[in-house]
Amino acid sequence: MHRRVLLALWFCFCAAAQETAAVNGVAVNTQTGELLAGVQVHFAIRVPEAGMVSQYGALTGKDGRFSVSAMRPGAYFVMAKHLAFVTASREGSLVTLASGQHLDGLRVELTPRALISGRVMDEAGDPVAKAVVRATAVSGDDWLLAFNGIGAGATDDRGQYRMSVPPGKFYIYANVPAEPSDEPEEIRTDGTVASVKPLTFYPSATSQGGAAAVETVSGRETNGIDIRMAHPVKLSLSGTVTGTPGGSTALVNVNALIRQGNSIYDIPAAGTGSFIIPNLEQGVYYLYAYTTGEPNLRSAMYEFTLTDSAVSGIELALRPSFEITGTLQMAEGAGSPANRAVRLEMLTNFNGDSRIGAVNSEGVFQVNGVDPE
Repeated sequence: MHRRVLLALWFCFCAAAQETAAVNGVAVNTQTGELLAGVQVHFAIRVPEAGMVSQYGALTGKDGRFSVSAMRPGAYFVMAKHLAFVTASREGSLVTLASGQHLDGLRVELTPRALISGRVMDEAGDPVAKAVVRATAVSGDDWLLAFNGIGAGATDDRGQYRMSVPPGKFYIYANVPAEPSDEPEEIRTDGTVASVKPLTFYPSATSQGGAAAVETVSGRETNGIDIRMAHPVKLSLSGTVTGTPGGSTALVNVNALIRQGNSIYDIPAAGTGSFIIPNLEQGVYYLYAYTTGEPNLRSAMYEFTLTDSAVSGIELALRPSFEITGTLQMAEGAGSPANRAVRLEMLTNFNGDSRIGAVNSEGVFQVNGVDPE
């Protein structure tokens, strides 16, 4: 009897061992072909609400090689980190491992970072200290910047900055974050603005449309990228909110969202029929309205770019949430649709808002509480 139990356990153990996968590979400098030591290799999955989450990892040895075993079968995004390098490409980063598969010779490529340096000056040519300088890809894809935590720097007391970026083309911009103060705002009658240094693109443009692109080369420093802060302009977003039921006591709120780096700032403006959000700098804003209390209503989110003039006449229409129904069709051999889910996510994705609907055995799903978007 004991022998049978032990044999059963042994077969279960063997079956479980066959279900795991393993990967062996190397980390390579794309410029020289040199094998790289000390590279952190991550095998990550995409998790709702959390983004990329590392499941397995390894560190390359002196010979540039790494090995990961006892991995669950599935699809993984392969990512690598090293202080002096960036991943060579976003393409081809997905690896699918089958049950019991042992993948040998996986090549993880990294390329040396490029550097950008220069100065930030005010309108008089004096250095601007504590200015935040950032890079954004001309292509509009800042994935490499975000993943590697690069593309940003701060000026010293001489207005100098230096930051690392991947090789490519970038727009460079600077601004001086406002520091909280209990002192009242200074009143000026000469048409100037007190101690305000708006977001400025290189060399001195108030919007990305007027910026000059900076091209960087792997392993080299591009210097002399000096930014002369633009003349401060204070702008506003204004308009009306419609769709509030007559006799409703619900409070209408209007919010403008602006993204600076990886941070999202919420600029509220409470009102009923009309609203104005004043004292805004140049930049891209996302505007929406919602009610606090019953009935629970919301408008869609709209994008506005402020350059050199205010935007008025905006109409934000409040609407109740609604439901979406449909059918999930499975490809041949993909199994039953039962116990699966359909996820609906906002394209703007500022609030990380999403809704999930369960799928029944016939493939029918229903997503409730969907906001206008």
